[in-house]
Amino acid sequence: MISRLPLSRRRFLSTATAATATVALAACSAGSNAVPPMPAPSSPPMPTPSAIASPITTTVNPAPSVVTVPTPMTYPAPPTTVAWLRDHAIPLATTDATDDFTDLQPLKALIGDARIVSLGEQTHGTHEFFTTKHRLVRFLVREMGFTTFAMEANFPEADRVDAYLQTGNGNPAHLLAGLYFWTWNTQEVLDMLLWLRAANTEAGNPLPIRFRGFDCQFIGTAIEAVVTYLRVVDPDRAAAVQMRYALHDARPWAGDPVALLQTESPETQIAYQGSVQAIYDDLLAARDPYLSRAVPAAYTAVCQAARVVVQAVEIALAPGNTGAAIRDRSMAENVGWLLDQAGPGAKMIVWAHNGHIGTVPYGNNAPPVPPIKSMGMYLRERYGKALWTCGFACSTGTFNAYAQHDPSLLIAGPMATHPLTAPRDDSYEAALQQTGIARLAVDLRPTASAAEGQWLAGPHPFRLIGALYADDYPEDFWYATRLPETFDTVVYLRDTTPSLLLPFA
Repeated sequence: MISRLPLSRRRFLSTATAATATVALAACSAGSNAVPPMPAPSSPPMPTPSAIASPITTTVNPAPSVVTVPTPMTYPAPPTTVAWLRDHAIPLATTDATDDFTDLQPLKALIGDARIVSLGEQTHGTHEFFTTKHRLVRFLVREMGFTTFAMEANFPEADRVDAYLQTGNGNPAHLLAGLYFWTWNTQEVLDMLLWLRAANTEAGNPLPIRFRGFDCQFIGTAIEAVVTYLRVVDPDRAAAVQMRYALHDARPWAGDPVALLQTESPETQIAYQGSVQAIYDDLLAARDPYLSRAVPAAYTAVCQAARVVVQAVEIALAPGNTGAAIRDRSMAENVGWLLDQAGPGAKMIVWAHNGHIGTVPYGNNAPPVPPIKSMGMYLRERYGKALWTCGFACSTGTFNAYAQHDPSLLIAGPMATHPLTAPRDDSYEAALQQTGIARLAVDLRPTASAAEGQWLAGPHPFRLIGALYADDYPEDFWYATRLPETFDTVVYLRDTTPSLLLPFA
């Protein structure tokens, strides 16, 4: 048991397999912008030699030790702010992923020369978020030359999906289920995957679209990749590495060792963590002989696979809930690695929860979850204006999430469709709803110098829901947020419905 915390401040849950109802911690976390919950309102290509020399070179700064908590404002948006939002809104014609891009053209000026476009979501189970993001992916590929799509999904399992995009081999529904998370195992994401494959088969397509994963919570497939590579370049060492990766002499990919590791003694955990780090270090040290025995791209990829094992073990063994901080830091590192491998002119779409893409800290401001740096903060530090973040928000409707009967416990109940309560009067969603525009995008960056935007600067309530939801405690999902500091742009969709879940094949 952990102390009562707002659910969106915690690491969330996701099923690894629906058949066994296996639940994995830290599957899809969301941020709260380091502010207390609100009270009730008073009213790739071949890598270059330099890339091969340092296959894991992305550096990220440690999480801040102190985060200032602003005083929440608990009053509704004044008419001037609602008018400002209405005047600056870019109306969106539809949430249909297959529609044309006429209404999206103004986004080109907002995105500009950004190399990374991060697309968030306020819940992990909303149909209209997924279809609108799919539409934006099509727009970014067709109109703005983006060729790498990276998802909050495990590396290197995502490489199997990428192989389907490049060759057409494999069952896309099975490959999607093989990403482990129910959140992406939906008809909406499958439809997008089928479109990406179709786009790659078109005549005259200058560059293939790549599918990548930057998460690091499961290690079985990554271990298999390392051992398979060593069987080719260093057969004598492969068996020894396989044994070092395994627990209890089991095949390392027969179940995920991370889940087993959490039940082991502290001594075993420490020894295993040191072992996976040593395997990674040894791969880096063997660079020259291994490059002479296999193509450079294979060596670079296997080093990253070994790095993901190190990251996942560090997350799993982190005390309390501090693994969430390590996870965001690691995901930012992996996004940077993927962009580096894609080449100096590459442009990447990043798909994750609002909490991860936002460029502010999140946490509980107190043990056991101190404020931590989000993935978006790390990316902003490294890429500056070359990063464009787009959060998503909604007002009414329903969504999918695991039922949570006791918010003080990290225990998931059955999957269910939940209703959204009406937006708080003092919330950003209420202000957006008052514009009278059912679907819109609004650039938040000009507000600092606009008198009408003073209220918008916040902090004000903003809803954040991940993979868990407690119908009896809707107030636990509202957090004081400085929205213009969190996202460059927000897409608002007034009415929503649940995502279309697929069975795990």
